[in-house]
Amino acid sequence: MRFLSIIFSILLVACASKQPKGVDQEHLEKMQKRFLEEITNTLAHDYFLKGQDFSNLGQLDSAEFYFTMAHKVAPKSRFLAFNLAMISLVNGNKENARSWVHSGLDFEGELNLDEARIAAEIYFKSNMPDTAKIWYETIVEKWPTDYEGLFLYTVLLEEEQDYENLSRIYGLLLPQLNYPKHFVEKQILLLKLQGDVSKLIAFLTDVYKVNKDPEIGRELVSFLLKEQKYEEALTVSQSIIEVDSASIDTWKLMVRLAQYSKRYTEAIEWQKRIVEQHPDQVQELKRLALLEFQEHQLDSAQKNFSIYIDKVPNDHLVYFYLSNIFNIQGNRKKAIEHAQKAIALQPNSLAYRNQLAAIYYLNGEYSQAHQAIDLGMQLNPQNALAMRFKAMAYIHQAISLEDKWPHDDSDEHKLSVSVRLKAMKWQKNALEIDSLSTDLMFDLAANYERLDSLKASLDLFEKLLKIEPQNHRALNYLGYLLVDNELNIPRGALLIDSALVLEPENLAYLDSKAWAYAKQKEYEKAREILENLVQKATSDFVTYWEHLAYVYHKMGLKDRAIPLWENVLKINPHSSVAQKYLQVLADE
Repeated sequence: MRFLSIIFSILLVACASKQPKGVDQEHLEKMQKRFLEEITNTLAHDYFLKGQDFSNLGQLDSAEFYFTMAHKVAPKSRFLAFNLAMISLVNGNKENARSWVHSGLDFEGELNLDEARIAAEIYFKSNMPDTAKIWYETIVEKWPTDYEGLFLYTVLLEEEQDYENLSRIYGLLLPQLNYPKHFVEKQILLLKLQGDVSKLIAFLTDVYKVNKDPEIGRELVSFLLKEQKYEEALTVSQSIIEVDSASIDTWKLMVRLAQYSKRYTEAIEWQKRIVEQHPDQVQELKRLALLEFQEHQLDSAQKNFSIYIDKVPNDHLVYFYLSNIFNIQGNRKKAIEHAQKAIALQPNSLAYRNQLAAIYYLNGEYSQAHQAIDLGMQLNPQNALAMRFKAMAYIHQAISLEDKWPHDDSDEHKLSVSVRLKAMKWQKNALEIDSLSTDLMFDLAANYERLDSLKASLDLFEKLLKIEPQNHRALNYLGYLLVDNELNIPRGALLIDSALVLEPENLAYLDSKAWAYAKQKEYEKAREILENLVQKATSDFVTYWEHLAYVYHKMGLKDRAIPLWENVLKINPHSSVAQKYLQVLADE
């Protein structure tokens, strides 16, 4: 059956190194059969067969002569016209080739795929790419599953550097070829050049579904990460692991994705697997300890950090984390020891010096705290964070005095005020350097309030909320001040509600809400919240007792109010509020 394909197989010669795999044999057979039936027992038939013989022998000049003779006898044959067009092209006569295409198209009959291919190829080889594109687009429109025509079109588009259309045609071609790697790489590059990440993700997803290539999967995950599609990326990563379980890179990627998706338990478990499978990679042990620290698994974190530091004794950051852990666990000595080791390895780190200062002032060692901060500030006198730590050391000292509930005329009270004024100085200095820091604003506004500078406190909280409207600490604090001082109870209640939207389980914010109810005379609602708080509280219980006692009093529950006020006086014998209400209750 060799003669059935010989005419259009000349196309293979014309395409040289970019050859399609073959042609539609069934269509050719029907086409040639119809042609032969039309010219049977005619001179055209004899000419045609002779021309075909010469074609088989590769003697194209002779073949062209006899096909031309056949065409003279059968001038209405599109089949012969297109055959002659291709022979002319291969013989280098492009003008004749185009002439035969034009004459063939003048004959009756609907355009078929092979004719469209021949026309496109002739114009392409004639250096007429725009006309060739018209013919290839005809193929795309009418025969989008013709992978041979699509392939030839990509050759033209690549030569023309028409990358947008090349990418479009690859999109039609590659699924038909089951995504060969070479072309997939080209399409990825083209889509990257276009900058359309959504198209790139869609393409990589289709490719990965077909070939399950881990390399493609990882590239897909990287783009899903950029688009913050963490759950999708994690699903792909897990499927990669199914076929490439030994890949440490994929496990690392899964850990990272689990963190982004807030699936911290899984992140830790997967990181443990990495550590078990790759015990020689000590940095993975450090990553595990960091994950455990972030999830407050302090015992495990301490153990793994300690194992790591035995192997990498000069990692100052790990000493810093160990110092944090020991401080939280109440081991002051080891906390200081590890903070000092971190500083010894990184003497210019203000963070490490601030950490050491925090350990000192949290343990009531205020002179040592100031000394540590002052040494750090010598490195950078204009560092706002160091100034904040300086102020915090003073604030903690003031709180330690205030926790003794000193009388207003006592030395402890006077010292507390003096220390708070020192803190204020450093807070203001820090804000001059970092004027938009909402943390510094909050610290100073709270300090103003404790120093009875209510207007300054309110103004600064208002400024803070203009910069950061969702700052739940400021929402609650300002709301409470407006309610407690009866300046604007409805607005204060709204601010407290906004804080609770952001921190619904915060006991202090729930107390503020209860107090807003009490100030609005909704005592039953206030009582319900406060009774629950008193059961849960581990700190600030004096404030809760005061508020609940007030509510009981207003509800006429004298027998419940008196014990609470008495409890307040046991802790704070100087409480003028408790003394006042107990006297009122006694007089009733």
